[in-house]
Amino acid sequence: MQGGSPTNVTAEGPELKGARNVVIPGLDHRETAYHPLAFKAMYEFITGKAPATVEITHEERPVLNGLVSGFVNGSYTNLPLPGVTVAVYEVDPETGQRRGEAAHKKTTGWDGTWGPFTASSSAYYEFVFNSPGGPVFHIYRTPFLRSSNIIGLRVGPAPRGAAGDTVTISRPRGYLGVGRDTFSIDGKAPEGVAPGVPTNDSGRMLFPAGAQRPVKVVLNKDSMTVQTWPAAENHAVIAEFH
Repeated sequence: MQGGSPTNVTAEGPELKGARNVVIPGLDHRETAYHPLAFKAMYEFITGKAPATVEITHEERPVLNGLVSGFVNGSYTNLPLPGVTVAVYEVDPETGQRRGEAAHKKTTGWDGTWGPFTASSSAYYEFVFNSPGGPVFHIYRTPFLRSSNIIGLRVGPAPRGAAGDTVTISRPRGYLGVGRDTFSIDGKAPEGVAPGVPTNDSGRMLFPAGAQRPVKVVLNKDSMTVQTWPAAENHAVIAEFH
């Protein structure tokens, strides 16, 4: 198969005979599990009626927790990683600057859990962590609207070989679709997002090394501002959208 060539495969291809087959146009591989329209279809199938709402009901003080996991031989292990100190800072969404001292700080034990942490559903947070001798990650996140105990923090490789500091946009619950989604870093399209069928969940932009600076990151209706950190000192910056 050559890239850009039509496959002539339609939604009829994966249909199951005798089943109720639902087609939701425009959703990518991950969104078919996480999108509100997918939730609506699943809810109706299970209960026989439409949900009262497909919007997330906010909790004022959600409780967050999850695992810190490692990276070995070029692969994520998804296994608990002890001895990692995690610090969580509330940040200003317009500047990315920290609002005071860490709102939460903990060194993981044998089970790898970094919480629990009682957050605010309207706050933007920066999660800072690294394994001994590994890169320092700064993951900026949009507000958590509800409690969850599966907020994973993955230790991984830092961007190396780049002649400057990097900022990465990340969308774990879906891909970045060129022409379908609106996304940018500092007002420009990030590198690493291929056109066509959405298959990339992240992209990055390189900035000249130097003084720390704010960078606005946008995904559709959401936006946040992060701060650059020196890649030369093994820092990695990620703007993660829920």
